[in-house]
Amino acid sequence: MIGVLARFTIPNWEVVDETMNKASSFAEILGGLGMDDFLATKAIGNGRNLHIASLARHTIEDCGAAHLGYEGYFVFETSDLPDRNGITIFGKTASYEAAIALADIIAA
Repeated sequence: MIGVLARFTIPNWEVVDETMNKASSFAEILGGLGMDDFLATKAIGNGRNLHIASLARHTIEDCGAAHLGYEGYFVFETSDLPDRNGITIFGKTASYEAAIALADIIAA
């Protein structure tokens, strides 16, 4: 029950429409994910965005992160920079509750 309640207490990050549009675009590229699959997204500057979300199996494999498994929430960066266009997976949260807690920490 805590996970269900936690979903409604995700902090509201100040996210501009452009960031949400980029998240939607990357969601389509990364395997048809809907915005419901993103727990959090935040612009971090220089064409880069930080996300906490689930990812498609082929995306995880393409990023060389299959050792992390395929289920759960990943912390990753999307970039529009010419030399780094795409995503970089930083890691995976241990649980849904951990993903919510990380979103809270980043938003603070």
